Amino acid sequence: PVTGNAMSLADDWQNVVGSGRVLWHVDDQRHWNLFAGASQGFRAPNLSDLTRLDSARSNEFEIPAPGLDPEDYLAFELGAKGQGDRFAVRFSAFYTIISGQITRTPTGAVTPDGDVVRLHQVRHEFGDTKHRVVDYTVRATTRFREHFDQTLGTKDLSLVGPT
Repeated sequence: PVTGNAMSLADDWQNVVGSGRVLWHVDDQRHWNLFAGASQGFRAPNLSDLTRLDSARSNEFEIPAPGLDPEDYLAFELGAKGQGDRFAVRFSAFYTIISGQITRTPTGAVTPDGDVVRLHQVRHEFGDTKHRVVDYTVRATTRFREHFDQTLGTKDLSLVGPT
């Protein structure tokens, strides 16, 4: 990029990932359940991360960053779900640890057009390469089956009258 000459890349990234889940039935009727899981993930740098020499977002210009390491993910999930005749409820909490996250970082240089020059690199926070994400979801549904015609959906319903 500095000389304007073509560049070439030769690298490969490999990883083995796994996932495990457990489910515990709290009651014999299996109306209430607790669940937990752990998963690993992996993302190799893509061609844009490694070779982009172009305008990115407003007032940003990216330069190639060969030699990047992959991102690694470790995610945990913990939750509970319940189901009765007329209701269902579920709560899940997620915690993700991202190691070696690839982000755009300013280089301090500015192009003649005023664009900030950014470089893809591994994100460093507080002396390590960990980035943490916490998320949760809550879902509740109810069923009003007794208030609806049981044959609804089994009959041929026509919006056009008989001809």
